[in-house]
Amino acid sequence: MCVLETARNFPPRRVTTRRGVLLSFTSSAGLPGAGLQTGGMPLQIDDSPVVLTSAQTLTGWRREFCVELLGDGQARVFLRAVEAASLKATELKRGVLFHRVGAGFQDLAGVVAAAREPLEQLARSAVRQQPTKDNLFAAVTYDRAAWDRVVDALDAWQRRPHPVPVRHA
Repeated sequence: MCVLETARNFPPRRVTTRRGVLLSFTSSAGLPGAGLQTGGMPLQIDDSPVVLTSAQTLTGWRREFCVELLGDGQARVFLRAVEAASLKATELKRGVLFHRVGAGFQDLAGVVAAAREPLEQLARSAVRQQPTKDNLFAAVTYDRAAWDRVVDALDAWQRRPHPVPVRHA
C-alpha cells in the first residue's frame, strides 16, 4: 500500500515531512505550514495540507484524520492521504488512531478546536506499552469512549452548514 503522510511515525521531537524536518514543537507557536502545539494543550498539530489530485480521488485515494498517541499525555494530530483503507491492527501497533474524512475537509485547526476536550482526554488516557505475548497488536491503551467522542465531533464538524457566498449581479 502506498501512503503519502504529512508526517510519519518518528519520535515526537523529530518529525519528517515531505517538505523537510520539523525539529520540535514549541508551546506558543509553530513553524509556518509545518505544525504547531496549541497553548496549554498536549496536542501537536501537523497542519501541512494534504492535497489529492482528481486522478487520485478517482482511483480510490482517500484522506484520513489521524491521532498518534505518544504517551505521557501527548498526542500528534495530522491528516494523511492513503491509497487503500488503513488496517486498524497495523496502525494500533504504531499507536495511530484514524478516521476517514471527506474530500472537502480542510480545517484541521477548526476540528481540533471543536473536539478539544475529547482530544485532551484521549491524550491523557493513552499509555504506550511494550507488546507482549498476550497483546501483540496494541502498542498503546487508550480511552475508547474519548476516541468515539472525537470521531463524533469530527463527523459533526464535516456535516456543519457552510455559508454560501452571495453573488451580486
